[in-house]
This record gives sequence, C-alpha cells and structure tokens, in this order.
Amino acid sequence: MRSVICSTLVSAVLLPALVACQDNGQTGQNASNWSATLREEAQQRADSLLKILEAAGDWKQVIVVADSLGSEGSISSVKCNLLVATAYANIGELRTSEFFFKKIVDGPIPEDEDFGLYCESAASFSGLLVNKRDYGTALQVALPVVNAMEKHTDYSPTVQAILLESIGRSQLSLGRDREAADSYDRAFRIYQQEAAADSTANGVRHVVVNAYNTALGYLTAKCFPEAMTWTLRADSAMNVYKGISDANTAFVDNAGARLHLLHAVALQGLGQE
Repeated sequence: MRSVICSTLVSAVLLPALVACQDNGQTGQNASNWSATLREEAQQRADSLLKILEAAGDWKQVIVVADSLGSEGSISSVKCNLLVATAYANIGELRTSEFFFKKIVDGPIPEDEDFGLYCESAASFSGLLVNKRDYGTALQVALPVVNAMEKHTDYSPTVQAILLESIGRSQLSLGRDREAADSYDRAFRIYQQEAAADSTANGVRHVVVNAYNTALGYLTAKCFPEAMTWTLRADSAMNVYKGISDANTAFVDNAGARLHLLHAVALQGLGQE
C-alpha cells in the first residue's frame, strides 16, 4: 500500500512537467512563464513529498522517490544524491552513503541554489572521513568549502561550524595544533552566535556539545591543558543551559556525567588528581 501511495504522489509531482511537454499550443513569453510556473509547482510538490517521508523516517521510500525525481529532473543531481546519501546513512548503510556523498563533492562547487546543499554534503562526508580517521581526505573535502563560504551568504552557519569541527579534529590529529586551535575557536564562536539568536535551549545545547567534543578531541590527543580549557567552556555553557525553561533534563543528567568524567581525566593528565 505504501508503495502504491508513493507512486501516485510521484506521478502527481511529475505530471505538470509532462503536460508542459505535451502542450505545444503556447509559444513565446506566455509559454515560458507557464513552464516556469509548472516547474515551480513540481518542485514544491517534490519537496512536500520528501518532507513527509523524512518526517516518517521512511528512508527506503526516500531513496526510491529521490531517485525518481532526480531521473526526471524535478530535483537537481546534488539534491538527489544528498537525499539518497542521508537516507542510506539513516538506515546504517554507511559505505553506500559515503559513495553518494562522494559523488557530490567530487563535482565542482556550485554557484547556484545548490551551494547550501553542497555544503551540507561536504559537512556530512568530512564527518564520515574523520570517523574513519582519514584526516587528510577530510581536509581536502572540507577546507575548499569553508573557503568558498567566504564569498557566499546562502548557507547554514551551523553547517559551517560542523565543517570547522571536522577541520579542527583533522588538523589536531595530523599535528597541526595551531591551525586546529583556530578552527575550533571559529566553530565555537559560530555556535555562540547562533545560541544568542535562539530563544530556545537548543542553541545553547549545541554550544555544550561542541565544547565537549572539542575537549574530548584534545584529551584523545593528550593535550591536557587545552582539554581542561574546553571542559570548563562546556561546564559554563551547561550552567546556562540548565537555566533555560525548555532545557532537557535527560540531556543535563547525561551530558553532566560525561563532563564530570572528562574533567576528572583532564585533571589526572595535568597531575592534579
């Protein structure tokens, strides 16, 4: 039944484009305007359908629908591959996910509306590479995108921060400590700026997680002074988070315990047990 429903919805998305191809009676500017309107409507239907499937966590159907829409040209190849890569990641097929992310970043950095999607793809792919400890390739993917962001405004600051985190982790692991410190600081400032503009607890939560992950990276590299600095930053952000009305108590308990352990290990590394 689900497949039948999705097939019907895909047909509804693609039908206007087919009608446009069959209608040869219109010419000139009117035909051009009509075609543009149909393309826009098809895009809106495609986005709505994909959002429904993503919200339902129906990742296998996301793959089917994205592939169909991509083949028909209703969505760009960048968007298609990003949707498919994300879907495979969510069902645990990381190798396949990596393949589709790589298809995106192997292409040129786009200058059109796909730029933000390309940045998201690079952020996800560089994160996968960092987890595989392929730090050199992670830098090759992430650095050009962060540099390109200097010339654009149509991207998510959070995505930029995620890229900088991957860059910092890679630089630290490759012994480029000074560069890593700069990358980590840039990511932290972005999260702080985003939190200041967010009236909910979610923005501050991102600050806590960022500082914790950075402290953990320094601890793994046995850079104990830096690990302590970032642990204290995470503690400070956590105190702010606790005072926000919609703070999640489970997160406070879990992250608080992890921070306490991190603090103890950093102290031990500094010889201050």
